[in-house]
Amino acid sequence: MKPHDFNDSGILPTYTYRPSPIGARAYQILRFTKGLAEEAQPVGDYTVLDKNEDPLLSEKKVMNVVSALNGREKLIQLGEETKSRQLFHILNDGTNGQPMKIMFTSYDGTGVSEENALLQMERPN
Repeated sequence: MKPHDFNDSGILPTYTYRPSPIGARAYQILRFTKGLAEEAQPVGDYTVLDKNEDPLLSEKKVMNVVSALNGREKLIQLGEETKSRQLFHILNDGTNGQPMKIMFTSYDGTGVSEENALLQMERPN
């Protein structure tokens, strides 16, 4: 998938994103409750922790998260751009009534993985 293909699909999305009104390096994850006719409601946040990450790369990562939430299997390939593996660790799966928390890390093959971003959101139905 290429970034311009993000919205190209015959299926109406359940999730979308937008820049967060609170932080410059954060995005809101939104969910449509009755298709695109109704305004999307915030259900989570994706916060970039790596202050050196290119904002365009951060947005591509958010696009991949939203695409995965929408059930799409074709994601933007970022390996050539990041030169690292993107990993994640579930901190809270949301079954206890608290928001889901997923820590994304980057691993370049040396040393230990580094925290990259934190996703917090309501557990999808």
